[in-house]
Amino acid sequence: MSGTLQRWRQRFGLKDRPSRIMAAVALAILAFHWIAIFSFILPRTGRLDFLRLHYTAALGVDWVGVWWMIFVFPLLGLLTLLINGLLSGILSRKQPLYGLMILGATVCLEIVLAIGGGAAVLLNS
Repeated sequence: MSGTLQRWRQRFGLKDRPSRIMAAVALAILAFHWIAIFSFILPRTGRLDFLRLHYTAALGVDWVGVWWMIFVFPLLGLLTLLINGLLSGILSRKQPLYGLMILGATVCLEIVLAIGGGAAVLLNS
């Protein structure tokens, strides 16, 4: 089991403590994001025809879609985490700092996407 875990750590560039912490923070933000979206959608299943998904100060609501479109935000977060995790693993073999930079950017992107998903939930509450 330890050998398998070690291979996955190397594949995703999680060799040192700071990179593991950043990956865990990004994963925690993503998990919270999924929980927030599901806790909003599940009680309203069958009653939602559309959702307001984006709001700007100048135009007001500018993106309205069907209820399942709210999952765009956490799906983009999952895709970001997977792609950037693999990029971090590849780049950290050559230069460990590159892997840390990619994981730091991943945390920032997860925060932005979670804010977008949270705003979509608040627009429809």
